[in-house]
Amino acid sequence: MNTPQPNCFAAARGLWTLTWRTKLTWKRLLPLIGNMAAIPAFASFVIEPGEVRNFYYILIDLYLFLVVPIFCLSNFGAMIRDELQGDTMTFLITRPVTRARVFLLKYVALTLWLQIIVFGNGVAFWAAGSFLRVPDIGSLITLLIMVQALAVVAFGALTSLIGLFTQKYLIAGVVYGFIVEFGIGQIPTNINVLSISRHLKTFMARNPELASLYDWTTEGSWSSLMIVLGGTVLFLLLGALLFTFREYHHTEEVQKGSWTGRVSRTLRPSHKRGVKPLNVRDVKVIGTSPTHRAIVGVFIKVITDEPGPLRCWIRQLRLPLLRSENSIGETHGTVFGSGRTLTVLRIFWQWNYVRSYWRNGSVTNVIQTALDSALWDIKGKRAGSRSTNF
Repeated sequence: MNTPQPNCFAAARGLWTLTWRTKLTWKRLLPLIGNMAAIPAFASFVIEPGEVRNFYYILIDLYLFLVVPIFCLSNFGAMIRDELQGDTMTFLITRPVTRARVFLLKYVALTLWLQIIVFGNGVAFWAAGSFLRVPDIGSLITLLIMVQALAVVAFGALTSLIGLFTQKYLIAGVVYGFIVEFGIGQIPTNINVLSISRHLKTFMARNPELASLYDWTTEGSWSSLMIVLGGTVLFLLLGALLFTFREYHHTEEVQKGSWTGRVSRTLRPSHKRGVKPLNVRDVKVIGTSPTHRAIVGVFIKVITDEPGPLRCWIRQLRLPLLRSENSIGETHGTVFGSGRTLTVLRIFWQWNYVRSYWRNGSVTNVIQTALDSALWDIKGKRAGSRSTNF
C-alpha cells in the first residue's frame, strides 16, 4: 500500500505557520517593532521639517539600497543554516516532500513574512514623511512599497542561494554587494544590468522628485522587470538543485573550529578520508516458511556494494512475513533504491519511520531495530572498532 502524499498547499501552510510562530514571539516582538520604526524615527529626529532632500537620502540611499539588501541577506542566508544549527533540517527533508519543494516553500513563507515587515517600514516612513511635510508623500510611499516588495523577492532568492553555498554567507553577501551592487552597478555600460539595484532605480524614477534629484530615467522599465524576475527564477532553480543534490550535516555546521569539531572531523564519513563510500544496494526479506503467511521466522538481509565480509548482514526476526515484505519494500523504495550513502543513520531512521505505512507498528519498529543495528555493525566494521564504542 502506498503512503498518501501531502499536497503542496498543506506543506506551504505548515511551513508558513512554522515561520511566523518562530519569528513572532514575545522575546522578538519589541525588537521587531523597534527595527521597523528605527530608521523613520531617526529621520524624524535629525531632519528639520521641510528638508525634503535629506529625507530622500535616508529613504533611498540608506534604507532601500542598504538596509533592505542586508535585511534579506541576514534572513534568507540563514534560511537553511538556522535549520542545520538547530538540528531540525532532518525533520524537514525526511517528510514525504521533495527537497526542492521544501526549499521553495521555505523561501515563499519567509518572503511573505519579510513583506509584512517591510510594509510596516513603509507605513513608518509615511508617518515620518507626513511629520516632516514631505510633498506627495502618499504616492512616494506607495511606490516604495511596491519596489521594496520586488527587492525582497529578488534579493531573497539571491541571498538564499549564497546561504546554500557557504556558511559565511554574510561575508560573501557583503563582498557581492561591494563588487556588483556598488561597483558594477555604477558603471555606465551594459554590464550594470547585473546589478539588482540598478533596475530598482528605474522603477523609483517614476517619482519626479527622485528622478530629478538622482538623475534617473524610467527608460527600460519593462526590460528591467523581466531581468529581475528572470534572475529570481534562475537563483531559485539553482538553489533548489543545490539543496537537492548536496548533503548538509548538523555536526559540520556547528562544530567547526572547536575541540568537539576536531573530534568530529576525525569521525567524519570514511569516504572523506580516502576510503570508498559504502552504499546499501538492497534489503531483502527471507521467510523460513514461505507458504505460511502467519508468524514465521524472517531474515533481514542487508546487501552492500562492497565485496567480502561486508557484502551482507543478516538479522533474524519472528514477524508476519507479508507485513515485513511491505515495510521493507517501502523502506527500499525511499532510501536504498536511490543508492544513498547512509553515513548519518538517523536520517535513515527518519526516512523509514515517516515514509512507512505501518507507522509505529510492531513490525516497523522491530524491522527498524534490526536494520539499524545491522548498519551500525557495518559502520563499526569499516572503522575497525566495535559499534558500542561510538
